[in-house]
Amino acid sequence: MWIGLDDTDSLLGGCTTYTFHQVLCELDCEILELRLVRLYPFAQRRTRGNAAVAAKIIPKEQTIDDLDRIWTEMIEPLKGKIAESEHDNRKQYPSEPGMVVYQNDPDPEYYWTAVRRQIDYLPTPVRAWGGWGMIGAAAACAWKGTNATYESIAWRKNMRAVDEKALIEVDHIDGTFLCRDPRLKQGLLAPRGPCPVMFGLRAFTVDIAESATKKLISAPGTAEIEGWRIFKTNQASGDHLAMIHKGKVEEILVKKGGHVIVQLEHDTVIAFGETGDVKLLAQSLVSGDCVEYVGLRASDGSIHLEGLRKTHSYHQERPLCSCGKRMKSMGKNQGSRCPSCRTIIKKDYESKLEYDPEAKWTMPPLNARRHLSKLDLNQNSHDL
Repeated sequence: MWIGLDDTDSLLGGCTTYTFHQVLCELDCEILELRLVRLYPFAQRRTRGNAAVAAKIIPKEQTIDDLDRIWTEMIEPLKGKIAESEHDNRKQYPSEPGMVVYQNDPDPEYYWTAVRRQIDYLPTPVRAWGGWGMIGAAAACAWKGTNATYESIAWRKNMRAVDEKALIEVDHIDGTFLCRDPRLKQGLLAPRGPCPVMFGLRAFTVDIAESATKKLISAPGTAEIEGWRIFKTNQASGDHLAMIHKGKVEEILVKKGGHVIVQLEHDTVIAFGETGDVKLLAQSLVSGDCVEYVGLRASDGSIHLEGLRKTHSYHQERPLCSCGKRMKSMGKNQGSRCPSCRTIIKKDYESKLEYDPEAKWTMPPLNARRHLSKLDLNQNSHDL
């Protein structure tokens, strides 16, 4: 059977993974699979990491009775926690924990809906407790587990400290990812808020996640932990993006703070200042350029860029004469004349199309990417 849990935390603290760890410690069961599933990044009631958790278990006797007790004693008291963000104007909602139990796998279409748009319904569970968190909990159970990566999460006992030397070594292990940003020379796996997480180490296999975690927690500069578990995740899957878009540039507007609004023929895309090279590429575009882009569509209809690629570029040049010479202007709006045979035509310029099949995708820096974003669109953008 599946157990799912979501929405037990707020900006005041708490952590759904830690609460779930406590739940599993209370249950008499065999854990077959443990999941952490990121959902639609623009969901109105999303929590800090926008992740739900689930476990496939073989239960022993009285599991439902145990869950009733666990809900009442451990989870229900977490309801109603709320704090305003000092860095984001987005409206915050009180925590509304939700827990669900399914005997069989829910329809995977429910996951695809929950990772790509806002939803407010629930596939009928065997048993359910709580409020809005039931939606994310059910989506975590409905994920098919394909295109998966792994995250090993360790919870701190008191202070949060990760050994810097061990972190650098772990970041260089083939098979870990997004552990450290070499550009800023800082770690990416330890949160900064009051939650109980010490670190979340990301890897492509369970074995790599396990060995890298042991290296970190045994290092002298890492503080004491309370426990750790490895979760199967949909991180770096790109599941939140349904397609690659294409368009032709009409106008570029650079806003205060570095944000770039690119007006295309049939769309508007935005590269925010923190997207780094994506922003710089957007600034360099000119009218007539053709681009491919990926990102999420916001409530105002614009797309917030997560990847950008210029595929075609138009530039203006003087026409060629039939004799082979490049013509010269006769003055503004007066046409062109061949310097050799003196032939005159009405055109001042003609547009030349340049196509670059090797053009690379540009993505935000590591510390500005979503959990769900693919690591390298140049390698696997065809999977979208």
